[in-house]
Amino acid sequence: MRSGVLFALAVAVAALAPDSNCPDGLNEVSLLNSGASYCITEHPCSGIYRSDKPPTKTACPAEGQVSSKGDRLIIKPTCCAIINNSTNVLGCVFEAAKYTCIAPSPSPIPTAQPLPPHSANAAEVKLVTTAPPTTEVVIAKEVSVGASGGDATTTASPTTASPTVVVLPVTQSSPTTASPTVVVLPVTQSATQATALASGAHRKWNIEEDNLIAIETNVPGRVFVSSWTRWLSLSAENRKPKYEYITAVVEISGSIGANASSDASQTLIDQFTLTVDNSTIFVDFNASGIHNDGDVLVEIYVQSPLERIAMHGSAEAFVEAGVLASKRPLSLSTATGDLYIDLANVTNATSVTVAATDVGSVQLLGPTLTTATSVSLTSNGDGSIFAFLKTASITNVTSRAYGYGDIHIYSTSLTVENVYSSVDGSGSVVYASGAGVCQKQQVEISGVGNVESSRLLCVDTNVKIDYSGRGDAIVQSSNSITTDVRGPGNVLYFNSTPIKYPAYKKHYYEIKDVDANKLNETSVVWPTSHAPNAFHVEVTSNGSWLDTVSVDDLDRIILLGCLLFLLLILLYILYRCYKRYKDNKDHGEYQRLQ
Repeated sequence: MRSGVLFALAVAVAALAPDSNCPDGLNEVSLLNSGASYCITEHPCSGIYRSDKPPTKTACPAEGQVSSKGDRLIIKPTCCAIINNSTNVLGCVFEAAKYTCIAPSPSPIPTAQPLPPHSANAAEVKLVTTAPPTTEVVIAKEVSVGASGGDATTTASPTTASPTVVVLPVTQSSPTTASPTVVVLPVTQSATQATALASGAHRKWNIEEDNLIAIETNVPGRVFVSSWTRWLSLSAENRKPKYEYITAVVEISGSIGANASSDASQTLIDQFTLTVDNSTIFVDFNASGIHNDGDVLVEIYVQSPLERIAMHGSAEAFVEAGVLASKRPLSLSTATGDLYIDLANVTNATSVTVAATDVGSVQLLGPTLTTATSVSLTSNGDGSIFAFLKTASITNVTSRAYGYGDIHIYSTSLTVENVYSSVDGSGSVVYASGAGVCQKQQVEISGVGNVESSRLLCVDTNVKIDYSGRGDAIVQSSNSITTDVRGPGNVLYFNSTPIKYPAYKKHYYEIKDVDANKLNETSVVWPTSHAPNAFHVEVTSNGSWLDTVSVDDLDRIILLGCLLFLLLILLYILYRCYKRYKDNKDHGEYQRLQ
């Protein structure tokens, strides 16, 4: 009976398995951002990369190899690489600077046939087949979303040419790595309108909601949030009376590959949804498959300045000048994608709150910000925060580094009333350039990261290093420094000795140099045009809770399970000993002494 059930299960699994395009003995594999599959003899690149364990499955199709259906040819080197830095998932890719190859590229296969016409950036070419090619017209959908949430209206409009792809460098979280030179996009620069990708699809929403103050996205690819001035400059069509009552426009362009059909790209675009609720625009990506690849560009144009930007997805996001409001509280956050913010139009703000909650980093450009009631910078994960200011007067500056990410503040001159810096991980809080003054400074360290605020000359400074605090506090104070050092971390004071300082001088030292001089970071180059970005999204199947458990959490679960098992064994042994004692006593083997 049992063997029959197993046989039936095997038959069912075989029936559900997809048909392979490769002969027996060969393995089928696809490349990231490719619409074709290839046959190889070895085990395809897959699994999770671990630095302490050499990978065993690293095979990929080679340059010059023809796809399993004979309709594609690889014309660029490939390799087995980490395609998701947060989960270390491995996959076959076309070699690029943004991927980390963990195995050598396969040897190229010589090709005698001439290549068909193709783009200089193409990684694959489509081979001529006997079937005549079909011409498909890509239709863009324009949906008007009213404030009352009425029915959407759809009109057809042809798509146009694809924009040029600009690959942007990402600021590294390491404090010793220099970033590219800063280039801020001038407001007066002529803009280039991004349109639907070749063999791609495009969708547009017109929003009539009043009092929009926030945007939340959970999407892959690349996101641009731009001002209405840019929207009006794109074309004469955008300046027509029909846009008089429109408060925002959202456009999404996407493609799943240079050789993919427009229907497939339209399916990708249809997975994006837009809702407007509580003065907030929500843009989400609802993946329908386990593996999702493509190139996506999300453009959001707003007529009124915003107060809140929240990026929850993996998209790289740019918030351009003129988008955020002045003299209002600003909230800016990201999770897994990098977020770049230009505050060129903001001169003062009641508060500026910036948060990096996962692996995504935040870059804040505030060249015109001169006054603010409070600035709060919080890094809760691996992502770092880099703030570039000029001359500013701020009442309260709060910096919290709770994970691996750093917080680096660059400025020309700062005047601050109260400074609070907290470290609870390996990330550091660093005032990395310029000089400044403050009245009161509070430093708390319970991790291995440092607080380097010696560029700020404060009147009074209080430093607390907990038992777990291994990081150092490097400060400068004119009147007093009070310390509560319980861990191995040190308190170092820069420049002159304060009037009041700890009588018990353990862990209290004088230094002559500003340690933060080692940093030489500048902001990431700002893109001059809107271009899409490639993405790869994996969706866990069946919604199992185990799919969401990290490796570290799984180790803890296994350890707790082992401890619980040992405890149960100990309880069982004690129970058996007690039972034997009771049985012997009942049978008279233990007699009371006379």
